[in-house]
Amino acid sequence: MSIGTISAQMLNDFDANQNITMEGWPNLPTIVANPDATGINTSANCAEFVRSTEQWAHSYSNLANALDFSTNNAFKLKAWSPIACTVLFKLETQSGTGGTVEVPMDITTPNQWTQLEFAFPGATSNLYDKIVIFFDFATMVDNTFFFDDLEFVGGTGPNLTQISLPVTFQDTTVDYTVTDFGGNVSVLGPDPMNASNVVAITTKDNLAETWAGTTIGTPLGFSSAVPFTASDTKMSVKVYSPAVGLPIRLKVEDHNDNTQTCETEALTTVANTWETLEFDFSNEAAGTAALNLSWTFDMASIFFDFGTAGAGDVFYWDDVEFMGGGNPLTQISLPVTFDDPTVDYTVTDFGGNITTIQADPVVSTNQVAFTTKGLNAETWAGTTISTPMGFSAAVPFTSVYTKMTVQVYAPAVGLPIRLKVEDHSDNTHTCETEALTTVANAWETLEFDFSNEAAGTAALNLSWTFDMASIFFDFGTMGDDDVFYWDDVRFISTNGTESLDMDAVSIYPNPVNDILNIDIKADADMVSIYNILGIQVYAEEVENDNLSIDVSGFSEGVYIVTILNANNIISLYRLIKR
Repeated sequence: MSIGTISAQMLNDFDANQNITMEGWPNLPTIVANPDATGINTSANCAEFVRSTEQWAHSYSNLANALDFSTNNAFKLKAWSPIACTVLFKLETQSGTGGTVEVPMDITTPNQWTQLEFAFPGATSNLYDKIVIFFDFATMVDNTFFFDDLEFVGGTGPNLTQISLPVTFQDTTVDYTVTDFGGNVSVLGPDPMNASNVVAITTKDNLAETWAGTTIGTPLGFSSAVPFTASDTKMSVKVYSPAVGLPIRLKVEDHNDNTQTCETEALTTVANTWETLEFDFSNEAAGTAALNLSWTFDMASIFFDFGTAGAGDVFYWDDVEFMGGGNPLTQISLPVTFDDPTVDYTVTDFGGNITTIQADPVVSTNQVAFTTKGLNAETWAGTTISTPMGFSAAVPFTSVYTKMTVQVYAPAVGLPIRLKVEDHSDNTHTCETEALTTVANAWETLEFDFSNEAAGTAALNLSWTFDMASIFFDFGTMGDDDVFYWDDVRFISTNGTESLDMDAVSIYPNPVNDILNIDIKADADMVSIYNILGIQVYAEEVENDNLSIDVSGFSEGVYIVTILNANNIISLYRLIKR
């Protein structure tokens, strides 16, 4: 029977009015005598639904015509439950296309009739032709439920506008309906740290799917598309998470074409407090499509603890924003110092590493990368020194110039540090090499010679392009929450075939306050000092084996000392000025 453009309609009272037929899975509902004809429901009959231990057990009705929300926008249902539980009311299409919308309501007082109202303000008319009701949603408990007086009614609220960015959950004129799937249950409620602020509260229910998520809006998505450009590719979401290190995935798509998507992830770094997570869609999640700027992205969905089945964890979230505008950061390239505010120093962890950019443990004014090889991280856990786009220019390897250096601060001696270079557009074109740490809890310069490839890996092929690098700490050993600092990733450019033994040069004190001493036990022509931006701040010809340089006027920070002979950069040294 049609339930279209009417002011209100009783769909089923199970006494005389049987406008629609209720069915169920895996058990069918049946009409029985009202077991508790008191309170708000004194009718003679009602529907009984025996919920089996199937997680998705439900009652449903296929409608003769699609729902028209031009007048009515809510459903009323009387329900009786033996337990406090959640009832999920869902609208679908019988064809399985066009998306779904769902609203959860809680029964807080068992063993009596409860009036529930499921509102769908702004729902799309003439789309949904199936009603689905889940009692004690997403559990696997066998119980008997009763329901009665299913009505399609007019709502009393204002005509709400379609959601768009930024999403704050504060504007009373906006339709903040969200659409859960896979076992999530979301409601709007008070901020756990500020009760006057309204936020979204998502529970990843017990046994929810690993991919359970929440669309930020109805199936119509945003009223306008996310304005991505080649340089503006980021969104942010405020998240209050129960644990550190949980992957939060954000997905954008075309609401008219769910094959046109892009997904990316960020990890939580704090627990039980708010943080702003940044999602860079130029760094797509592994195995998902890259950001295609010719597509329209007018819908977004968020996934909490992506890849893990639900365990009843609760996530609060708010302020979904596009991070456009301003001066875009330039793509990373060598040398990588982590100190240039105009460079995008985003790095990409895999296998269980967690990396942030923070203060040098020795000199707080210097920014370095801080990598934790997490507990039980893979033996091959690593960190790509960029987004998946790699460096803006390829590493200029030649038959003579085959080396790179990285400054490393490791927790132990003798740990294998592996460096890998590759073509960002062809991950079969790679070369890997290793160096061992020689000091603990202090900075050292590790040299990586790609003419000496790691056992079992490809030799350096000079016909290939190498425009991406990844670093692996304590390679070959599972993670144990060890922490590594690293900095100053550089290509060593030389003009000759000779090199100077590192022991031939002594630089002290380091760190230095006033006078820097350099002792050179080999031929050398020039000593130069560069700041972290590669600007030369000092140069002196070498006339004897011992130099004393007044650096008291230098700003605090990190510098690079180079020592050259007539043909050759023979050494690079990292200097800390206090």
